[in-house]
Amino acid sequence: HFLVKLTSYVVSNYRSQNFLIQGGEGRACWSLGNAHTALGNHETALDFAQKHLEISKEVGTLAK
Repeated sequence: HFLVKLTSYVVSNYRSQNFLIQGGEGRACWSLGNAHTALGNHETALDFAQKHLEISKEVGTLAK
């Protein structure tokens, strides 16, 4: 659960300071999705995967 909390903090911190490091926020969402998948929270994982895709399109990259 620590990974989920840490990644959530990083994502919210990026947003609050209006930072959009190329692909960084998208990768954070991808990592959160993976963490939620491991915890069995598949709907939440899908939400983060979709957010990753939105950010990747916005930035113009498909971050892995």
